[in-house]
Amino acid sequence: MTTRKKIISSIVIAFILTISSAWANQTTNDVDEKVSAGWTPMQISIWDNLRWLHAFPTNYNIYGMRLSMPWGGKDVNMYGIDFGGVAFSKRLMGIAFGGLAAGGNDVSGVALGGLAAGGDENVSGVAVGGLMAGSGRNFTGVALSGGMAMGEGVGVVFGGLMAGGGELTGAVFGGLVAGANKINGGMIGGLANFSGEVNGLQCAGLWNEAERVNGLQLACFNRAWSGCQFGLLNFNKSGFLPVCPVLNFDTATSTNLSEVPYLTDQAKWTALQFGVGSLNKKSSGSLYPEKTDVRGLQLCMPYSYNSNIFGLAIGIISTCEKLKGVQLGALGNAADIVNGLQIGSILNTADTVNGLQLALFNKCDSGFQLGLLNFNKSGFLSVFPIVNFGWGDEAKDKAKDKAKDKAKDKAKDKAKDKVKKEVKDKPVKK
Repeated sequence: MTTRKKIISSIVIAFILTISSAWANQTTNDVDEKVSAGWTPMQISIWDNLRWLHAFPTNYNIYGMRLSMPWGGKDVNMYGIDFGGVAFSKRLMGIAFGGLAAGGNDVSGVALGGLAAGGDENVSGVAVGGLMAGSGRNFTGVALSGGMAMGEGVGVVFGGLMAGGGELTGAVFGGLVAGANKINGGMIGGLANFSGEVNGLQCAGLWNEAERVNGLQLACFNRAWSGCQFGLLNFNKSGFLPVCPVLNFDTATSTNLSEVPYLTDQAKWTALQFGVGSLNKKSSGSLYPEKTDVRGLQLCMPYSYNSNIFGLAIGIISTCEKLKGVQLGALGNAADIVNGLQIGSILNTADTVNGLQLALFNKCDSGFQLGLLNFNKSGFLSVFPIVNFGWGDEAKDKAKDKAKDKAKDKAKDKAKDKVKKEVKDKPVKK
């Protein structure tokens, strides 16, 4: 027998003995009795809840690798690589590959599923599914799907057909339709967008609809109660006209002239900013000073700076302190905080990116990046080509605080309902 055959035989025998020992250990216990929790560096499973079809006890946490043929069960914690037909666990910290589905109740890492990927509760990382991707509650990261992508939190949500969620900070792309209760950043839909509140940019091929817009709507037809709109026909309840072609914007925000755009250089906000120079951030080459918020469109020819931009910034070089929307720079973009998209040909730079950076070179402290070379302090590597991602404590803390607030509100509503029921059921004294 050759050395190679001896090695293979030894591995097979060791594997059989391991399985036999583990199975024998399980059968000595009562079937209904839980085996005391332990851990294993490897698990091979054929079907959930069939204990004799697992190499190790079914409730053992896995620190290493699991192979599920086709389903290994969802009641274990997975730290490492999960591979199978359905790669789903209670908690995933690592990578899951599923021919049908991948993820867990709580996911920190990467989930790749042929049909679906993501988390029932929380996702912090990347979820990619053929038909569906996202999270049931808190989301921090990237959700990509050929069909529908959903999330509520911070990051990028992309759906080939539909995309959206509850309250999203970052960027939402829907091949046909995008929707959200509230969007802080950029919302792009192939045909239409629907949102309760937009702080940033809403862009669609045909129709945009929102209640409150603090930023810009860009489509053939736009409808909102406020904000700045560019399109064939614009319906704006607070606009200078209720219906106006090409351009419409809100002028009814205040009786104070210093808050109404275009009336004074002390305006607190403007629907349109145009800059031609001044690299010292003093805005000598701009229509309005740097402290003036842009709630609509910033044109940088070649350069302009504003403290806050809600909407779309486009030009040679665009810079701002805080962006909610989209920056398009022929050369590049710079910002402190980006909620949405930064797209430049050469360089994007920012501190915190709740969304996407796309350029040859990207630099940030946290966020999702696509480019030739990506510098990310919170990334899986601080410098990495093609793609890099990582989210700092700020985004995670925000998601946790939001979850706590939701839990408190739910508890308050439950207490109110209980009091109402007690009052209703209380017998009336005659």
